[in-house]
Amino acid sequence: MGFTDPAHFSRAFRAAYGMSPAAYRERHDPSAAEGSRSRQTRSDTAEPEGPC
Repeated sequence: MGFTDPAHFSRAFRAAYGMSPAAYRERHDPSAAEGSRSRQTRSDTAEPEGPC
């Protein structure tokens, strides 16, 4: 995205999405709420692949 200042990125992110980057991570990545650094990738999940 080209932001050199993390604080500026956070402000721009909050303006665009209405929440902080940390809140977004927690909402969209449940493992982030647990403080886990190891995140599952789509291929690691037990969900079957196929049309929805």
